[in-house]
Amino acid sequence: MSTPDENVPESDTEPLLEATGDDQEPVEEPRTPGRVAMEAALKASGKALSDLT
Repeated sequence: MSTPDENVPESDTEPLLEATGDDQEPVEEPRTPGRVAMEAALKASGKALSDLT
């Protein structure tokens, strides 16, 4: 039977970690009924969602 110490790689053979998802496209938030109502109210007032931030 092997012990865990015998199975350790002798050199740095671990694969490199993948890059984080920073370069992925942003995920759009789900449109809840409240968000839909807020967007409708903003549109009726002549404003856009981007005006809030």
